[in-house]
Amino acid sequence: MPSLAIETSGRIGSVALEHFGKVVAEEQFAHGLMHAAQMLSLIDRLLAVQGWPPRTIENVYVSHGPGSFTGLRIAITMAKTLALAIGAKVVAVPTMQVLANNAPSEASQLIVLLDAKRDQIFTARFLRDTVEKEWKMVEQ
Repeated sequence: MPSLAIETSGRIGSVALEHFGKVVAEEQFAHGLMHAAQMLSLIDRLLAVQGWPPRTIENVYVSHGPGSFTGLRIAITMAKTLALAIGAKVVAVPTMQVLANNAPSEASQLIVLLDAKRDQIFTARFLRDTVEKEWKMVEQ
C-alpha cells in the first residue's frame, strides 16, 4: 500500500512516500509562508521520481499537532483535498506520539516538551506499556 506522509508541525516541513513499511522518498522544506506553494510540487516530484501516478497512494498520513497552527492547517487541508481527489484515506497522526516512538528502546518513561511560542509549551508524559512495548500517553 503506497502512502504519502505530510509533516508541518515544526520549523521544518517534510513530505515522504512509503511502501511496504519503508520510506522510499522524502524531501524537507523550510517552515514559513511557502508551505502551500512548495508542498504540492514536492509531492508531485516525489511521485514522478517513483513512477507512481497519484491514484496509487492509498493512505495520506498527516500530523495533526500540536504544532504550528498555520502549518498544520495547510497540511491537513492539503491531505484532505488530495485524498478526496485520488480516493485515498486520510490518517491523522499525533505529533507527540511520533516523537515518543523515537525514544530509545530502554526508556520506560518519557516527557515530551515542544516550544509553543509566546512563552508557552506543549507537554505530554508517556509510559511504555511493558506488554505491548508501545508508548501510552498518560498526561497532556
